[in-house]
Amino acid sequence: MDKQRQEQWRAQQASYEVNKVIRDIAGLSPNAEGGTYLVSDFSRRDDLPVTASLRRMSNNVAKKLAEMGLKQPISLQLVQNRWWKVAVDAAEVGLVSEYGNACVIRILSTNVLMQQGFEVQDGPFIAWENQEVSKAILNSYPGRFWDARTIQVQKQTDEQGPLHFSGEDNGYSSEDLVIALDQGDSIHVFSGPYESEDDARYALDVRLKVPD
Repeated sequence: MDKQRQEQWRAQQASYEVNKVIRDIAGLSPNAEGGTYLVSDFSRRDDLPVTASLRRMSNNVAKKLAEMGLKQPISLQLVQNRWWKVAVDAAEVGLVSEYGNACVIRILSTNVLMQQGFEVQDGPFIAWENQEVSKAILNSYPGRFWDARTIQVQKQTDEQGPLHFSGEDNGYSSEDLVIALDQGDSIHVFSGPYESEDDARYALDVRLKVPD
């Protein structure tokens, strides 16, 4: 982890420890929080609760949120059901034992971002917006099933010729859809996740019987 990221992580950890002391003194539950906010830096702010948790956002993220009419500090409660590219301390996800030595890049939902991460590099994305987000969603539901369509692009030997697409609707597992993405196919998820393949196929049957 480079020096800048180490400083960012230390600032976040210091803020967490201070907030923990404040909660203990006030007799608050360990789960009592002041919300999670996106900011441009970890400097002290007078416009947030002392127990607030901060996530530093890149200029790109700040610009996107500004276009949505949101100005910092931005509560994550205002951007529910979105996905983000986030730098997370490797110790937070159990990859190493000591904090501050390494970080990993993860695609996180808003709900998970409230609990993990220190720097938001890109986003917000809507569900299924791109391959990274789609794989993150699917990997969050191992062993589950979806009413979905896989779309294969059949390339022509003649580069000037048109591309042909073929798709198949079915009840696919999360793992099957990840494989499809990895081999260059596209996917369109209509609904899910479901506990069983039969449930996903039933949803497919219902969808096909209902006219658009």
